[in-house]
Parts: sequence; C-alpha cells; structure tokens
Amino acid sequence: MDMKNVKIYSSGSCDLTRRVGRFFAALEYEGRFKYVSGEIDDATADRCILHGFLEALYLIKKPCTLTFVTATHFSFNRLGEPKGANKDLKRLFLRMLDEKQCHFEFEEWHEGGDRLKSRISEIEKKAIKVEPSKILEIYGLPSSKQQYLF
Repeated sequence: MDMKNVKIYSSGSCDLTRRVGRFFAALEYEGRFKYVSGEIDDATADRCILHGFLEALYLIKKPCTLTFVTATHFSFNRLGEPKGANKDLKRLFLRMLDEKQCHFEFEEWHEGGDRLKSRISEIEKKAIKVEPSKILEIYGLPSSKQQYLF
C-alpha cells in the first residue's frame, strides 16, 4: 500500500507572565490545506507547539507518512521515553501515531522561526479552517500540565 505524505507545521507562543499560550498548526497534502489554532492555559512555547501537532494529528483520518515541521528543537530522538514537563503530550503523541498507523519524521527549520510563521500564515489564507478539538479532553487528560509535574 502506497502511503500518502502529509506535512504538519506547528508554531506556538506564550505570555510567560500569564502562562497563556497560542498554537498554530497547518496540514499540507497534495495541494490541500487545513489550519487550526487556539489558546491553552498553563503553557510554555514548547507545549503550545506540541499541542498544535496533536490538534493536526487528530485530523488525520488514514494511515500516512507524516513530516512534522517546527523551528524549535525538541528532544524527539527520546520520544520513546517521554520525560519532563511535557511528557503527557509526548505520550499522547506516540499513542495517536500508533492508533492512526502513521509513519513519521521531524524536520527542524534551524533559525527558521520567521520562515515557519510565514509558511503557516500563507497556508492559513487558503486553508479550510478547523476548530480546535479539545484533544486533551477527548483523550482524558487534564488541561493543566501542573498536574503532571509532581
């Protein structure tokens, strides 16, 4: 079976004083696009980016090969043993990939934050806009990462 290739771009930002963050994610597949964005509480920029990947991954309906694109370095090489403050999201990420039977790779745009934001903005203009799914509720996880720190 020939698997389709899908690119998922994710960017995020966070107001560190209020710990409120925004995520932006875009899917690109054979000239078709979807865009999802939202706000999350008790966030960091990394958590926002991971949340964007999860929201986009939730939209995948069939097994495929995924390329996750970000400008931020994550410890993706240690995904098999999720640790740290975002271990809940990393575990969910792996679970969803397994459930959807997707192959995946990561592409990091070193020093490419502005390029990534431009690409996501470009996709947003022509994409089908999708409401955030409340992914954490769907998979039975608390919305606050604080519950995972202790």
